[in-house]
Amino acid sequence: MGFTQVPMKLAQAIGEMGLSPTMLLIALTLLLLVMGCFLDGISLILLVTAIIMPLVSAAGFDLIWFGIYLVIVVEMSQITPPLASICS
Repeated sequence: MGFTQVPMKLAQAIGEMGLSPTMLLIALTLLLLVMGCFLDGISLILLVTAIIMPLVSAAGFDLIWFGIYLVIVVEMSQITPPLASICS
C-alpha cells in the first residue's frame, strides 16, 4: 500500500473535506464500527492506521490518546454481530 500511495491519497481526500476534529472523530467511529463487523481487531487496526494517522496528527490530536480511543472503538466493534456470517 505504501508503494501505490493509496493511504496518502485517501488521507488527502478526506483532509480536503474540511471536517472539524469532532466530526472527524464521529466519522472515524462510524467507519470503525462498520468495518469491525467484517474484520477482526488486529486486521482492522493494521488497515486503518496507515490511512488515518496523517489525518489525526494534522487535526492536532495527541497520538497516545488517539491510540487509546482506537483500541476502545475496535473493541466495541468486535462485540457487534458479525454480518458476514449472516450474508452467506
